[in-house]
Amino acid sequence: STEDNDDGFECEGSGLNTRIWGNRVIAPLTSGFAITPVIVGPLYAMRNIVNGSPNMTVDNCGEKQGNRALGSGRAYMYHNTFYMTRVGPNDRESPGADNVVYRNNIFMGWRRAVEIQGDNCSLDYDNLVSPGADLVRWKSRSLAPEYYYNLASFQIGTGQEINGLSVDPQFVGPSQGDFRLQLASPLLERGKIIPGINDAGSPWPYTGLAPDIGAVERIEGAIAPVSTFTATPLSGTPPLTVTFTNASSGDISGFFWDFGDGTSSTLRQPPNHIYTIGGQYIV
Repeated sequence: STEDNDDGFECEGSGLNTRIWGNRVIAPLTSGFAITPVIVGPLYAMRNIVNGSPNMTVDNCGEKQGNRALGSGRAYMYHNTFYMTRVGPNDRESPGADNVVYRNNIFMGWRRAVEIQGDNCSLDYDNLVSPGADLVRWKSRSLAPEYYYNLASFQIGTGQEINGLSVDPQFVGPSQGDFRLQLASPLLERGKIIPGINDAGSPWPYTGLAPDIGAVERIEGAIAPVSTFTATPLSGTPPLTVTFTNASSGDISGFFWDFGDGTSSTLRQPPNHIYTIGGQYIV
């Protein structure tokens, strides 16, 4: 689904045993998933990627804006990646989400990571990231909205996301639409085991000690290693101190630096190296 004029998926209705999985929504005008309302449920959205929505990620579930009597069905959002980096004339606050269970999702929003409106949402084991002034907008049906500016304040104020994170996911190449996690990602093996969703008997069994957070489970060896580094300065008078910066990517199990003067290092990022004798060295 690319450049939709409305929502990526419009799931309004009964939502009876509805399952949406393995999709990629690129630049929807309003939202990746519109689920207003889920009258019966349950509705499941799993392993989907929403890339570049300028506005919101999930409309509210279990209620319709202006009419809360339409439904009370529950939605479950498991292992989705929402990557919103665009802002423009259509940028606005989301109507929020109600009666939704969130687990193992990545939320990266421009204005804020996520907006919740209602009393029946459950969030945990998600990664919430935003460059905006606040991280979460939380509104009970009966109270004025509250704004939480970091994960710690959100945890203390609501009791939500006790096992959540707020870190750089370290995607392989988000600008190219590659939302796999790099080997050093802090989201590896940080998710919650959900029977039938990511355990050994599910279509997407996790690898390692625990599931990864996000839509894509990392498979060891799936990303070819590429050796890249920079050196500064490239010339000078000895003794010359040179800084080597490792920019290698992919699945890398170890490192070996040969500085060309008979010395070496096995560190990922070696310390500054001093060349004491003039000459040309191949690293």
